[in-house]
Amino acid sequence: MVRGPVAVELHFVKPALSVGRLVAPIHDRMPVLVDPANFDAWLTAAEPPMGLLRPYAAAAMKAYPVSRAVNSPAQDEPSLIEPLTGV
Repeated sequence: MVRGPVAVELHFVKPALSVGRLVAPIHDRMPVLVDPANFDAWLTAAEPPMGLLRPYAAAAMKAYPVSRAVNSPAQDEPSLIEPLTGV
């Protein structure tokens, strides 16, 4: 049995790529999105699967304006990602 504080060291990265035409009007970079078909390869690889670090297909994404409240950590509700109307 372990008693007292236990030190745990965690490491992670948030890989980002340059963006394509869909995201470019919003931001100059975006996080890597792993295709669900590649989840097992991403999560179980002994070495980082660098071949999966590529831009996500623009055809598989949608971009639309949302409320600026989405930027607030105090806000947490599904309506924050609903498209704004009349914009």
